[in-house]
Amino acid sequence: MLDLRAVSLVVNGLILALALGIMLILLWHDRQKRSVQFSAVFLMLVIVWNSGGLILQLSQLVTTNAGLRQLAEGIFDLGLAGSAVSLYVLVTHMSGAHSARFRTLAFASLSLVTAQHVVLIVSSSTQNLGSLTEVADTADVLTRRVLSLNLLYFTIYGSLALFIVWRYRRKIRNRWAIIGTTIFVVGQGMTFLNPEIALVAFSTNVSSVGCLCIGLAVLRYEIILPLAERNTQVESLHKVSIAISGQLSLDTVLNEIATQAAGWLNADGVAIFLRDQDELELVTTHQLPAEMLKQRARWGRGMVGQVAQTQRSALVENYGRDWQGEADLPLAKETFGAAIAVPLNYGEQVTGVLLVIAGRQGRLFNPNDVYLLELLSTQAAVAIANSRYVTQLKELDRVKSEMVRMASHDLKNPLMGAMLYLDIARDAVSSANLTEALDIIDQQLERMNRIIRGVLDLEKMRMLSPGSGLCDGGKLVVRVYDQMIRLAADSKIRLAISRSQDKAMFQGDAEQIERALVNLVENAIKFTPREGEVDLGVTVADGEVTFIVRDTGVGIPPDIQALVFERFYRGQQAGIEHVTGSGLGLSIVKTVVENHGGRVWLESQEGRGTTFFIALKQAEVSQGEIAI
Repeated sequence: MLDLRAVSLVVNGLILALALGIMLILLWHDRQKRSVQFSAVFLMLVIVWNSGGLILQLSQLVTTNAGLRQLAEGIFDLGLAGSAVSLYVLVTHMSGAHSARFRTLAFASLSLVTAQHVVLIVSSSTQNLGSLTEVADTADVLTRRVLSLNLLYFTIYGSLALFIVWRYRRKIRNRWAIIGTTIFVVGQGMTFLNPEIALVAFSTNVSSVGCLCIGLAVLRYEIILPLAERNTQVESLHKVSIAISGQLSLDTVLNEIATQAAGWLNADGVAIFLRDQDELELVTTHQLPAEMLKQRARWGRGMVGQVAQTQRSALVENYGRDWQGEADLPLAKETFGAAIAVPLNYGEQVTGVLLVIAGRQGRLFNPNDVYLLELLSTQAAVAIANSRYVTQLKELDRVKSEMVRMASHDLKNPLMGAMLYLDIARDAVSSANLTEALDIIDQQLERMNRIIRGVLDLEKMRMLSPGSGLCDGGKLVVRVYDQMIRLAADSKIRLAISRSQDKAMFQGDAEQIERALVNLVENAIKFTPREGEVDLGVTVADGEVTFIVRDTGVGIPPDIQALVFERFYRGQQAGIEHVTGSGLGLSIVKTVVENHGGRVWLESQEGRGTTFFIALKQAEVSQGEIAI
């Protein structure tokens, strides 16, 4: 018997050390989580129980003080009763079988048991302190245990724990927790079967093995599995990111997100709601009836509506029991178990809600699952926002195309007809006042014609690809000079030209670049007072052909220099009140240059003039190749 007791002592000591190690690891990992707190309380009480049993076994090997023995018995009783109650609390949390209020009641019972046994330990130790006695009969040991109501505690809480773990085993989904609970309860029951100390020692060893299984199950669930799942989660996020960056349809992206959410959490269903004014419409489901699509949730009502309103995630362990508001979907309270709802936030706006559901016998969700879904919801919100922006851009492009069509047909044709009949009317009348009026009408119609022509030219430049011919920058500036010299002379502006000695060759469309230079020179003449100067030139340096248009005009204020290339933008600085235009000339210049892979910029000082630069990559000239 001595050898068996020695082996039992060694086993008990090892199990105590392992249980203590698991408890410390769990508390170090996250002592704020309820599952960790419940597990730590259970492991601690098992350690108390085993410590009392260890002292009792030692008392069979050596002569001990009676007070010490009674202290060990009290510790044994405290650990036995307390571990039965704490096991029940732990399994109710793991299964979600009861509400938080019921667990509070159970812990109140645990506190009562602890207080009762502490009083018994203190009183018995005080009465027998210092007396030396022989080892008490084992029958007396059992009698004291029964009188302390341990059997009653075990019968109630141990049986309930065993019932819950088997009744809700599909929700727990951790076979080591189920096996460990079964072993632990069986081991505790063996304590009451026989008054032999040897059997009591054996029962503590059996229960300790069950406790170790439970501790390892919690350790695996709280630490090992989340770490092992990180690669899968990163891979899932990568898939979603690829779907978004690949500009797939919104339906495809949302289906991918729903599939990944269900896979991550081993969920039984996923629903994605999108905001539609003051309601939320169900647009995507995973493993839910197709008839649920198009269901609507009211803003601020139901779990989905409240999450959208508060912009905060929500978790319920049992939807039918814990959710007191409106049901989000038909038969939700009858069929849903655990549920998580997270908002799809883009900036400060809620674009929708992601709802993940487990069945009544499905798994329980925890705060870590909420965190994972919030990561996924960020991707979903980006996908929704991108899709809506693309849709808006497509609509704007459609409107723009419609405007261009209208400008080219519905407006241009009657405009040209009006101008034609205006010329006829001018030839038919001789009144000076009427002629002046007709001239004003002609000017306004011509202005409208320029605006329409500018819009059409800009769209044409954006749509056309530049040619790839070899162009001579020197010849281009000469052609532009020849076109603009008459306008400069009429405006009393001196137009000068300069060309580089090197060959200013580049690949591109000579006609488009010529149009850009004409626009720059025309602008320079408009914004330069009479007797001013405009210089047009081209240089070659650092592998670039640079065209330069310099004027001595009014200049451009620094605060609007970044805006002058925008469509329809016209500055309002002093000195240009007489200048008319559509505000499209510089937009055309920028479009042409960007189509050629070049750069355009400006330098300006108010009252001293402006210089525009166009830089294009210099081309190498093959022998015999002719430049335009």
